[in-house]
Amino acid sequence: MERCICSIPVIRLIGTEPLQQVTTMRNDKLVNILQQRSSGILLPVFSLPGSWGIGDLGDAARAFIDFLGRAGQSSWQILPLGPTSPVFGDSPYMSFSTFAGNPLFISPEDLVQQGLLQDGDIEAEAFSEYTVDYPRVTAAKTRLLRAAWAVFRVRLDAAATLAVFCADHPWAAGHGLFLALKDRFDGAPWYQWPEPLRHRQAAALAEPGRGREEAFGAGVGECAEGRSGRGDLALGLQAVGQTELR
Repeated sequence: MERCICSIPVIRLIGTEPLQQVTTMRNDKLVNILQQRSSGILLPVFSLPGSWGIGDLGDAARAFIDFLGRAGQSSWQILPLGPTSPVFGDSPYMSFSTFAGNPLFISPEDLVQQGLLQDGDIEAEAFSEYTVDYPRVTAAKTRLLRAAWAVFRVRLDAAATLAVFCADHPWAAGHGLFLALKDRFDGAPWYQWPEPLRHRQAAALAEPGRGREEAFGAGVGECAEGRSGRGDLALGLQAVGQTELR
């Protein structure tokens, strides 16, 4: 898949011009850009430069936001940020979740800064600079995320942090379990799973080992949220200057 395509979501840069209307939703400010003359640039996140075969919401994203601010731009137009699937050609418009972020957009370098990986863990392979090889990228980044999860889960505050995260994001635990089950059944759609799981029978969901699978999914979500104490938007994108996700 080529690394350029059109988009709908917008990251709004605050402070570049007077705001005429601001509303509040889930404690985040939303700017009504339809009532305000402005300009911006379209750049899908996966088109950002990076060492892992796909753009992510790390240093390159923050540098691009800084560039937009210096250029007097007001918006960064992007593609949907949800997880993709090879079943649908990794199209960002065909996601398994409305709420979850794409784990491929997590920056390995940010995980190092958070103490979840070591510098030696992120020695990148040789990837194309022009196209995204999704099977290779997914395998490489999944390996890193599992390594980061292994570090996170033994921290003294891991259980409490996950509990808070799942309470703040009620969809997270169910989404993690859903993805773990899809992996267990080789990507088969949910309606082809055993009937007890299709109907979410309590005994089937409580089967030994299922909790660990669910915890991994929630842990990926925790990494994706980027809770490093430095402020975050989506998928660990830290607030650089003054930004917000619309």
